[in-house]
Amino acid sequence: MAALRSGRFDTVQVPLNPHERECEQEILPLATELGIAVIVMRPLGEGTLLRRSVPEEALAQLGVESWVQALLKWAISDERVDVVIPATRNPGHVGENAAAGKPPWFDAEQRRLVERLAA
Repeated sequence: MAALRSGRFDTVQVPLNPHERECEQEILPLATELGIAVIVMRPLGEGTLLRRSVPEEALAQLGVESWVQALLKWAISDERVDVVIPATRNPGHVGENAAAGKPPWFDAEQRRLVERLAA
């Protein structure tokens, strides 16, 4: 927090996904207050969030084609987030990941649905 207040940073990178939300308490509000851009890392929980089965009906309700897209869109739908960087070794995943970066963004109810599905 002191480093962000120092004025030396234009961006901050934080882990954010439905299981890692600590940054929502202090870092995201401070970054917004100071005009510091936010980069989200680990939006897929280093792959741990991908080990669950999500019903097709839920994906349709969210307007996405995959659970990966739901998780990425969950993060980028937070107005305090500027960019989400999922890690992948598979070039085939790039298109699917990029599709999550298109509006419409999730509203509060859709974000809560993703959180319940990830629980």
